[in-house]
Amino acid sequence: MGNANPFYRFNQSWNAGFYPDNQIMTDLINEMVGQLTIDLPSIWPGNTIDGLYSAIKQWVKVYEGHPYYGRFDFGIQKIPDSPNNEYNINVFNPDMEALNLTGAGFTVNGFYVPSTNIVVNSSVNAFTPGSFSGSFAEPLINEEIKVSEALEIVNINGSAIFPITYAFNPISNVAISGLARGDNWFINANGVPDRQPVPNLPYENRRTFELPVLNGDDRYIVSVMERIIQASLNDINSVATEYAKYTMPDGWTKSISNPAFTSYDRFQINFINASRRKFILVGKLDSTWLWQRFVSDDYGNSPYNFLTNYSEFSPIPYEPLQAGRWIYNNDTFDFEFVDFIPDCYVSPEFYPMPAIPGDQYQFNVIDGNLTGLDNVNIGLFTESGEFIQKIGEAENKYTVSFVIPNETPPFDPYYPAATLLVGIGETIPTGPNDYLYAFPRIFSGLPPSPTPEEFAEFLLEKLKLEGFSDSTFYFNGTNWVVNWVVYNYINSVLSIENDDYVASLSWGGGTVPEDFQFFLEGQNSCSKQFKASCTIPAVKDGCYRLGLYSDPTSECDLEFTYTLEGTGLTDYLDYINTVVFTSISPYIKWQLGSDIGVYNVISDTTTATDIVTWCNENISGMNAQELEGAIIWNWNRNNVPCDTTLSMSNCHTDGSGSSCIFELWETPEQTCECGTSYYLYSLSNNININRADCFSTIFEFWSDNNTVAQGYEYFNNWKQRIRIGLNGGGEKPVIEESLYRQSNGVHRRPQNKQDLSIDLHTDFFDLETQLAMTDATRHPYIVWNNQGIFVKGDIDVATIQDFTTQTSFETLSQMKFQALKQGFQPRNSSCLTC
Repeated sequence: MGNANPFYRFNQSWNAGFYPDNQIMTDLINEMVGQLTIDLPSIWPGNTIDGLYSAIKQWVKVYEGHPYYGRFDFGIQKIPDSPNNEYNINVFNPDMEALNLTGAGFTVNGFYVPSTNIVVNSSVNAFTPGSFSGSFAEPLINEEIKVSEALEIVNINGSAIFPITYAFNPISNVAISGLARGDNWFINANGVPDRQPVPNLPYENRRTFELPVLNGDDRYIVSVMERIIQASLNDINSVATEYAKYTMPDGWTKSISNPAFTSYDRFQINFINASRRKFILVGKLDSTWLWQRFVSDDYGNSPYNFLTNYSEFSPIPYEPLQAGRWIYNNDTFDFEFVDFIPDCYVSPEFYPMPAIPGDQYQFNVIDGNLTGLDNVNIGLFTESGEFIQKIGEAENKYTVSFVIPNETPPFDPYYPAATLLVGIGETIPTGPNDYLYAFPRIFSGLPPSPTPEEFAEFLLEKLKLEGFSDSTFYFNGTNWVVNWVVYNYINSVLSIENDDYVASLSWGGGTVPEDFQFFLEGQNSCSKQFKASCTIPAVKDGCYRLGLYSDPTSECDLEFTYTLEGTGLTDYLDYINTVVFTSISPYIKWQLGSDIGVYNVISDTTTATDIVTWCNENISGMNAQELEGAIIWNWNRNNVPCDTTLSMSNCHTDGSGSSCIFELWETPEQTCECGTSYYLYSLSNNININRADCFSTIFEFWSDNNTVAQGYEYFNNWKQRIRIGLNGGGEKPVIEESLYRQSNGVHRRPQNKQDLSIDLHTDFFDLETQLAMTDATRHPYIVWNNQGIFVKGDIDVATIQDFTTQTSFETLSQMKFQALKQGFQPRNSSCLTC
């Protein structure tokens, strides 16, 4: 579909107030409480409240440096209530506090003398850490990004240079990782690089740390580690031999450890400069070698011994052993999570997207780390990533269209039993392996011989009952069309791009005759991009970021399925017809929590069809199917409270349905497990909220419905709307005319068409914003400052150079282009009667 250049660029970003790192912060706070309880008796005696407040701030500073890397704010309260005049000194993590998370901080509390403010006593409030849980794909490291870029080149050119830590197989198109932090990558069926296995969850955010720049010796050591990794990928027995090949620079030493093992061979290789820095390479052989790289500038201590502190059975990559830590002992960092400060000057200039309180924006999210999600919140964050408030939402939904022939359906007798099957490909879906969605008995209750319009309307209402509330229907002039709006979860089922969707009706294993089948209109592809809508709040002027996040879950949707087939189904029906029918309580009961359905067995010839029909007509939320000699019961329970455990069961019961005489079957229990964590997926480039901004304007652009333009998806009449630094004027007429000269020398102008041209120029943009603006101006529909325009011709970029060196160009540049005013009526000046 091409690569879009968005105005709002989202990247994975770490934030301590969100999962997964809030558990680490909580553990750290709990550790601080324990230590402060010990230290406080030597701090408070003789202090005033202000003196104690300063002392606590100084004490906390230790935990804001390495190896803790905590972030804390402070507050002080005086509560005069004689004779018990109380004070509170609050210490809290600002991110967790903003989200009201349990365990965001602690309080130093006691009494004081009002006349002197002298502290009488002091204690630390008891603190119990919160427990956080969540699921993410492993963090995306820099080496994997390099591999992805190399695979893109392979897909175009057939070959590329890969990072030395990966081995590329050109036959399978798989890049095999030698790093414990990196997964294998491959080129999927669509020619797109992807992780192996393909992640179905967002990537875990990557917490990074800064260390001084790598010098020439450091880069040599890093290359030696890469050579050892490369050799191990080619030959698992080559580690020691490869290690011995390399001499060390002046001031550096190396050592290797290879302890005895029972199941997993391991190496630790140390590279040490006793006055500067050390690198550590740790590897574990589990069919192939996987390696983890470390770096530490704590040169005064011996390298941390990973082989002693982690057993051969410990999974690699190794994580810090101590709670409340992001780094390992002796200030040892995971090399993949370190940013080395560059020694070359990098211009910090960037263009912050303008914003004014009250603005309402709509935009496509490109690569927001939202794999496997249907919708997320949009929040306003500080530049450093602290949460402020929710300002909008983003969702991913997609429309598939049922095209219904504009003629009366000929198969009225089959309505009650018909099942709508939705599949993908060119063949009609029949068996369970052929379809993605099944809607049993979806036409039950449809009146005989409906008109096509009634048929479409009935289908729409049933889809809405199934939870697809955004669906609509209309007449396109030839056929009736039902737009079935689904969300991202069906895309993950499809997993491939395909233009051909097919649906059919079936009943009892049969298929509706070909003269009446549903066909689904082909679409360009499954929706990949989230559509975001937000409103800029009234906050103080300054720089902020947009963030994509989700709330903790407070309830669950549970789905229960049970299948009876073959002899199991035969025995089930025999029991109903012989035992249940002849008993004094001829009833069977289906139960899910408090929901109950009781069926009165009135015949000794009860069939699977009888049971399926009764369940679908009498039990809310249940879909029962009879397919190929089997009954499948599917019962959904939405909005289940947290920690609730349920199962679906079926039994022989008494007339009231209150107790079971004999258990026929029961599904395994399911528990609604809710998290307590906010999940931050990514943060945008900077936005600048400025009430006094008089230059920027609202800019809208879009394409025709159900199209892709400049890499952006436009489904369901979607439009993009942003504020951008764009202004102009200098309106002038543009004339198109035809001229001719008569034989008598008289000149004529039979046609004269005029357009109105506007000269537009932008603020000083960075390159990414220039590319985004170029993409936007290529759209067929553009509205600038409430006026439709059409951008014509080239776009000029005015680059500024300060001439201090030959390459000293400024980072930011202005763009200039011309646009025609849409709807400016042409005039025919030679028509006297006009």
